[in-house]
Amino acid sequence: MRKYSLNVKEVEGKKFYYVDFGSEVHGRKSFRLWVNRKLVQRDEDEEEFIEFPIKAEIVKTEKGTIVLRPSNKYTFDLFVKAGYRGNSRIELLSETDVTLEYYIYHSPRGSLGVSMGMLVTTSKEGIKYRWERSGRTYGAPKQGITFMDINGKETTIEHIADGIDELKRLDELLE
Repeated sequence: MRKYSLNVKEVEGKKFYYVDFGSEVHGRKSFRLWVNRKLVQRDEDEEEFIEFPIKAEIVKTEKGTIVLRPSNKYTFDLFVKAGYRGNSRIELLSETDVTLEYYIYHSPRGSLGVSMGMLVTTSKEGIKYRWERSGRTYGAPKQGITFMDINGKETTIEHIADGIDELKRLDELLE
Protein backbone atom coordinates (compact mmCIF):
# COMPACT_ATOMS: atom_id res chain seq x y z
CA MET A 1 0.00 0.00 0.00
CA ARG A 2 1.27 3.45 -0.89
CA LYS A 3 0.42 6.35 1.38
CA TYR A 4 0.57 10.03 0.34
CA SER A 5 0.39 13.10 2.54
CA LEU A 6 -2.11 15.63 1.21
CA ASN A 7 -1.41 19.24 0.35
CA VAL A 8 -4.18 21.74 1.10
CA LYS A 9 -5.27 24.98 -0.56
CA GLU A 10 -7.78 27.13 1.26
CA VAL A 11 -10.04 29.44 -0.72
CA GLU A 12 -12.89 31.39 0.90
CA GLY A 13 -12.84 29.08 3.93
CA LYS A 14 -13.06 25.86 1.87
CA LYS A 15 -10.27 23.28 1.83
CA PHE A 16 -9.14 21.69 -1.44
CA TYR A 17 -6.87 18.62 -1.17
CA TYR A 18 -4.33 17.51 -3.75
CA VAL A 19 -1.24 15.37 -4.38
CA ASP A 20 1.46 16.13 -6.96
CA PHE A 21 2.71 13.00 -8.74
CA GLY A 22 6.10 12.63 -10.38
CA SER A 23 9.35 14.51 -10.33
CA GLU A 24 10.57 14.92 -13.88
CA VAL A 25 13.17 17.24 -15.44
CA HIS A 26 14.38 19.66 -12.75
CA GLY A 27 11.61 18.59 -10.35
CA ARG A 28 8.61 19.36 -12.58
CA LYS A 29 5.56 17.30 -11.59
CA SER A 30 3.90 14.87 -14.00
CA PHE A 31 0.37 15.84 -12.90
CA ARG A 32 -1.67 17.12 -9.96
CA LEU A 33 -4.44 14.92 -8.58
CA TRP A 34 -7.24 16.75 -6.74
CA VAL A 35 -8.80 14.57 -4.02
CA ASN A 36 -12.47 14.58 -2.97
CA ARG A 37 -12.71 15.46 0.74
CA LYS A 38 -14.73 12.27 1.42
CA LEU A 39 -11.59 10.21 0.65
CA VAL A 40 -9.32 12.07 3.10
CA GLN A 41 -8.09 9.99 6.04
CA ARG A 42 -6.47 11.26 9.25
CA ASP A 43 -3.94 9.52 11.47
CA GLU A 44 -3.53 9.93 15.23
CA ASP A 45 -1.47 13.14 14.73
CA GLU A 46 -4.31 14.65 12.61
CA GLU A 47 -2.08 14.36 9.52
CA GLU A 48 -4.27 14.12 6.38
CA PHE A 49 -3.46 11.44 3.79
CA ILE A 50 -4.80 9.02 1.18
CA GLU A 51 -3.72 5.43 0.69
CA PHE A 52 -3.78 3.31 -2.49
CA PRO A 53 -5.49 1.07 -3.51
CA ILE A 54 -8.62 3.06 -2.82
CA LYS A 55 -12.31 2.63 -3.70
CA ALA A 56 -12.48 5.64 -6.00
CA GLU A 57 -12.12 6.57 -9.65
CA ILE A 58 -10.07 9.11 -11.56
CA VAL A 59 -12.06 11.56 -13.67
CA LYS A 60 -10.80 14.23 -16.07
CA THR A 61 -12.87 17.40 -16.38
CA GLU A 62 -13.51 19.10 -19.72
CA LYS A 63 -10.65 21.52 -19.06
CA GLY A 64 -8.21 18.73 -18.12
CA THR A 65 -8.27 18.84 -14.31
CA ILE A 66 -7.69 15.38 -12.80
CA VAL A 67 -9.94 14.47 -9.84
CA LEU A 68 -10.11 11.42 -7.57
CA ARG A 69 -13.70 10.87 -6.40
CA PRO A 70 -15.59 8.10 -4.55
CA SER A 71 -16.93 5.31 -6.78
CA ASN A 72 -17.55 1.56 -6.99
CA LYS A 73 -14.32 1.23 -8.97
CA TYR A 74 -10.80 0.87 -7.55
CA THR A 75 -7.72 2.99 -8.15
CA PHE A 76 -4.27 1.46 -7.79
CA ASP A 77 -0.84 3.10 -7.62
CA LEU A 78 1.75 0.97 -9.43
CA PHE A 79 5.44 1.84 -9.13
CA VAL A 80 8.67 0.18 -10.28
CA LYS A 81 11.99 1.61 -9.13
CA ALA A 82 14.67 1.75 -11.80
CA GLY A 83 18.18 0.47 -11.33
CA TYR A 84 21.09 2.88 -10.98
CA ARG A 85 21.42 4.80 -14.27
CA GLY A 86 18.58 2.76 -15.75
CA ASN A 87 14.85 2.95 -16.47
CA SER A 88 11.73 1.05 -15.51
CA ARG A 89 8.63 0.19 -17.49
CA ILE A 90 5.12 -1.06 -16.63
CA GLU A 91 2.83 -2.97 -19.01
CA LEU A 92 -0.76 -3.58 -17.88
CA LEU A 93 -2.16 -7.09 -18.34
CA SER A 94 -5.63 -6.32 -16.92
CA GLU A 95 -8.48 -4.23 -18.32
CA THR A 96 -8.45 -0.64 -17.09
CA ASP A 97 -10.65 2.43 -17.41
CA VAL A 98 -8.16 5.26 -16.76
CA THR A 99 -4.37 5.18 -16.80
CA LEU A 100 -2.08 8.05 -15.78
CA GLU A 101 1.71 7.65 -15.98
CA TYR A 102 4.22 9.52 -13.86
CA TYR A 103 8.01 9.47 -13.70
CA ILE A 104 10.54 9.98 -10.91
CA TYR A 105 13.92 11.30 -12.09
CA HIS A 106 16.69 10.35 -9.64
CA SER A 107 18.73 13.40 -10.66
CA PRO A 108 17.73 16.76 -12.21
CA ARG A 109 17.98 15.44 -15.79
CA GLY A 110 17.41 11.73 -15.10
CA SER A 111 20.98 10.55 -15.76
CA LEU A 112 20.99 8.55 -12.49
CA GLY A 113 17.80 6.71 -13.45
CA VAL A 114 14.13 7.22 -14.27
CA SER A 115 11.50 5.20 -12.39
CA MET A 116 7.97 4.76 -13.73
CA GLY A 117 4.72 4.88 -11.80
CA MET A 118 1.10 4.64 -12.88
CA LEU A 119 -2.31 5.41 -11.39
CA VAL A 120 -4.87 2.96 -12.74
CA THR A 121 -8.66 2.90 -12.29
CA THR A 122 -10.42 -0.40 -12.94
CA SER A 123 -13.75 -2.06 -12.14
CA LYS A 124 -11.96 -5.32 -11.25
CA GLU A 125 -10.94 -6.21 -7.68
CA GLY A 126 -7.30 -6.63 -8.60
CA ILE A 127 -4.76 -5.81 -11.27
CA LYS A 128 -1.99 -7.65 -13.11
CA TYR A 129 1.01 -5.95 -14.64
CA ARG A 130 4.34 -6.87 -16.16
CA TRP A 131 7.36 -4.79 -15.25
CA GLU A 132 10.98 -4.41 -16.30
CA ARG A 133 13.88 -2.40 -14.98
CA SER A 134 17.32 -1.73 -16.38
CA GLY A 135 20.53 -0.34 -14.97
CA ARG A 136 22.47 -1.67 -12.01
CA THR A 137 19.94 -3.50 -9.87
CA TYR A 138 22.40 -4.95 -7.31
CA GLY A 139 20.75 -8.37 -7.25
CA ALA A 140 17.14 -7.21 -7.52
CA PRO A 141 15.14 -8.91 -10.31
CA LYS A 142 15.05 -7.16 -13.69
CA GLN A 143 11.59 -8.33 -14.77
CA GLY A 144 8.46 -9.99 -13.50
CA ILE A 145 4.70 -10.05 -13.21
CA THR A 146 2.87 -8.65 -10.17
CA PHE A 147 -0.71 -9.27 -9.01
CA MET A 148 -2.17 -6.66 -6.63
CA ASP A 149 -5.52 -7.03 -4.89
CA ILE A 150 -7.78 -4.35 -3.40
CA ASN A 151 -6.18 -4.79 0.04
CA GLY A 152 -2.78 -3.80 -1.37
CA LYS A 153 -1.32 -7.31 -1.15
CA GLU A 154 1.22 -7.84 -3.93
CA THR A 155 2.29 -11.22 -5.28
CA THR A 156 5.24 -11.10 -7.65
CA ILE A 157 6.59 -13.79 -9.97
CA GLU A 158 10.09 -12.73 -10.93
CA HIS A 159 12.22 -13.52 -13.99
CA ILE A 160 9.29 -14.22 -16.35
CA ALA A 161 10.31 -13.09 -19.78
CA ASP A 162 7.23 -12.89 -21.93
CA GLY A 163 4.14 -11.73 -20.10
CA ILE A 164 0.90 -13.59 -19.54
CA ASP A 165 1.50 -16.25 -22.25
CA GLU A 166 4.68 -17.35 -20.49
CA LEU A 167 2.80 -17.45 -17.19
CA LYS A 168 0.15 -19.77 -18.69
CA ARG A 169 2.89 -22.07 -20.06
CA LEU A 170 4.57 -22.09 -16.63
CA ASP A 171 1.25 -22.99 -14.97
CA GLU A 172 0.79 -25.93 -17.37
CA LEU A 173 4.33 -27.22 -16.76
CA LEU A 174 4.03 -27.02 -12.97
CA GLU A 175 0.70 -28.92 -12.69
